Amino acid sequence: MKRLRTKQPVVSEQRIDRKYWFILLCIIVLAAGLRLFRLGNVPLSLYWEEAAIGYDAYSIAQTGKDYHGNPYPLLAFPSFGDYKPSLYFYTVVPFTWLLGRSEVAVRLPSALAGIMTVFAVAEIGRLLWRGKYGLIAALLLAIQPWSIQVSRVGFETNLATMLLSFGVLCVLYSKTKMRWLLVSTALFGLSMYAYHSARIVAPLLGLVTVLVVLGPQTIRKNILLCVSSLFIGLLFLAPILVNLKNPVISMRAAETSIFSDPSVVEESNVLREQQSFSPISRVLYHRYTLFGQKILKQYLDNFSFSFLFVDGDENIRHGTQEFGLLYHWEAVTVLVGVYSLIKKKKKEFWVIVAWTMIAGIPVALTTLSPHTLRFLSAAPAFALLSGLGLIEIVEYIRGNKIVSNLTLLGVILSFTFSFAAYLHYYFRHYPIASSVDWQYGYKQLVTTLETDYKNRDRIYVTREQGRPSIYFLFYGSEDVNAVQDQDKTIAKDQQELLRVGRYMFGDFIPTEKGLLVASSPAKKPDAAVERFSVSLPDGKQIWSVWERL
Repeated sequence: MKRLRTKQPVVSEQRIDRKYWFILLCIIVLAAGLRLFRLGNVPLSLYWEEAAIGYDAYSIAQTGKDYHGNPYPLLAFPSFGDYKPSLYFYTVVPFTWLLGRSEVAVRLPSALAGIMTVFAVAEIGRLLWRGKYGLIAALLLAIQPWSIQVSRVGFETNLATMLLSFGVLCVLYSKTKMRWLLVSTALFGLSMYAYHSARIVAPLLGLVTVLVVLGPQTIRKNILLCVSSLFIGLLFLAPILVNLKNPVISMRAAETSIFSDPSVVEESNVLREQQSFSPISRVLYHRYTLFGQKILKQYLDNFSFSFLFVDGDENIRHGTQEFGLLYHWEAVTVLVGVYSLIKKKKKEFWVIVAWTMIAGIPVALTTLSPHTLRFLSAAPAFALLSGLGLIEIVEYIRGNKIVSNLTLLGVILSFTFSFAAYLHYYFRHYPIASSVDWQYGYKQLVTTLETDYKNRDRIYVTREQGRPSIYFLFYGSEDVNAVQDQDKTIAKDQQELLRVGRYMFGDFIPTEKGLLVASSPAKKPDAAVERFSVSLPDGKQIWSVWERL
C-alpha cells in the first residue's frame, strides 16, 4: 500500500520579509537604546570640540553666521584653527532650535547616524548574502564598542561613516534599479563634507564598489546614467579641489600629514651620514624610502590585534582603554569571515575587504596611528566580516556531531558576557575615569559664575584645562551678535577667543581686584579669599575661584 505524500507547507516570501523586518526593528531599538540612554551625561561633559560645534550651530541658527562672523561656511568651520568640515555643524542646527545649547543637541546627530548605520549594514548583508547574515552583522554593529563609543559623542566621523555605508548600500540597490547610482554618488559626495578622512575614502570606495558590483558590462549598458553619476561626483569634489591651497582645506592636512614630520628627514640624514653617503645608503635611507616604511607600518598598526581587540586607542576619549574597538572573540569571527569570503569566490564579497583596506589609508598618511576616529569608516565592514564568521562558526558547530552543544553554549555565553562587561564598565566606571579628559567642571563653573557672581566686572580664567572660552560662550549669556562683532578685534590663540565679555583667559596671576579661576593652588593671589570650588566625581578638586579684595 502506497503511503500518501503530504504536501510540505511553503513559507511565503511575504512572511519571511515580515520576520526579517521585525527582527531588524528589534535590533534598531536595541541600537537606539545603547546610543540614546543618558546621552547628555555619558560621557560626563562636552569636550571642547563638541562645545565649539554646538556654539557654531547655535550661532548659525540665530544669525546665519558662525561665531567668528562667517556667513554659512560651505567647506569648513574655523573651529580652533583646524577647519572642521561643515556638514556635522549644520546637522546640529535644527537640534539647537529644539533643545537649545545642550549636550544632547550636539550629540544627537551622531547618535542617530550610528543607529541608521545599523540599518545600512543589515541591508548590505542581506543583499550580499541573505537576510540572516545582515541581521547578525547589524546586531554586532549595534553592540560594537567602537560604534557605541563614537555614536555617543559629537564626532563628525560618525556622520561620514553613515553616509559611506548608505553609499555602498545604494550601489547594491542599483543592481536592480540603476537610478540608485545617482543617490549613491550624492551620499559619497556628502560624506566628504562631514569628515577629513572621507575625502580620501569616499572616491576610492565609491569607485571600487561600482566597478565590482556593477561590472564593466552593466556600466557600458547604462553609460549615460554612469556619466551623470560621475558628473555629480565631480560637482561635490570641485569646491575641495579648487580650494586645495586655501587654509580651509590645507591647514588640517598640513598639521596632520605624515610628510610634515621633520623627524623622518632628520633620520634619513643621520643614517646616510653613518654610511658615508654611499650610493646604497642614498637609496635605502632616502627620505621617501623611510616615509614609505612609516606609512606601511602605520597602515598595519590599525589592523593590529592589540588595537582592534584588546586595548583600543590610547586617547581615552576615543575608547575606554579597557576594551578594544571590537570584542576579544571577534578576532576569531573576523578571521573566519575573511576565510569565508575567499572560499565563496564571489566578486561582490570583496567589496567588504576593499572597504576595510581603503579605510586604513587616511590613517597611514597622518601623524597619529592607529586612530579610532580616522579609521571608523571600517567599523561597518568589520561588523559584516564578523557576522559572516559568526554564522559560519555556529552552523559548523550545529552540523558537526563531534562538537557538542556545550560548545555552542560556550559561544553564546562568551558573546553575552563580553557585551554585559562592556556595558557595565562604560556606563558605570568610564564616566568617572575619563572625567578630566572630557573637561568636566566647566559647566558647573560657568553656571555658578553666571548666577551667583553677576555683579563682578572682571573675571580671570586660566587655561590650565584647555580652551576655556568656548565653554563660557556655550553655557554663558553673552549675546552671539556681540561675540561676532568682537571677533575681529579681540586677541585669539588658534582661533580661540581670549576674552568674552567680562571674562579674560590666559595663564596669569592678576594684581588688580577681581575673581581668579584656576586649577593650580599655586596660582592663588595674595590676600585672596576662596569663594567656591568645583570637584570631579571622584572628589578631586578641579577648579578654585578666588577673589582678590
